[in-house]
Amino acid sequence: AVLDVNTFILSAQPMVELIGKIQSERYENLIIDLRGNGGGSLGAPVVLGQFLYREPIDAGVYLTRKWYDLHGKAPSAEELKQIPLAEELNYQGFMSALKEHGSVRMVIPGHNREIFSGKVYVLIDGATGSACEPLVHLLREKGIATVVGETTFGGMLSGVAMPVKDGVEVWVPIVDYFTAERKRIDRVGVAPTVQVPAEKAMDWVLMDISGEKR
Repeated sequence: AVLDVNTFILSAQPMVELIGKIQSERYENLIIDLRGNGGGSLGAPVVLGQFLYREPIDAGVYLTRKWYDLHGKAPSAEELKQIPLAEELNYQGFMSALKEHGSVRMVIPGHNREIFSGKVYVLIDGATGSACEPLVHLLREKGIATVVGETTFGGMLSGVAMPVKDGVEVWVPIVDYFTAERKRIDRVGVAPTVQVPAEKAMDWVLMDISGEKR
């Protein structure tokens, strides 16, 4: 199955429906194409992550200016563990928790639902950014997927669009991000497991599935 995701829109429902179709067909391999995906909201990546992994996933921490005003620096390993957990894994709940606490730790809970049991590949390029990047990092670090292509954009800051005038808006970052290992993705990106030119990533995967020599 090839799941071509060019954006993570606000609603997670389309991802739920696509996953249902993939489950019903019992595919042996799943290729998730995130090339050119500039991100979006949290709902769909959470749904996709739980389809690929049953155990709890520590998805890192989000920090606002309020955190830095109080602490003056990124969290230590001990401070990171004390940051309150997001109770709702959606955009509205996420922003509400940030306003209240100034920082939020996101842990995707474990579950007993069916997960994809075949081999998983993720295709990335220099335009893969924002909400895609923590997902790609987790899939690579947990060994859930073989990540193929080029290092991601490195644009992992949450922000808001602020109107200026005459229909002009300025996008302003308001939330910083660190992985569970206290690594920064913004301006760094996520490196692939297998580095090849992005336009050849699909060819590499299809050859790997078929067992052909590269």
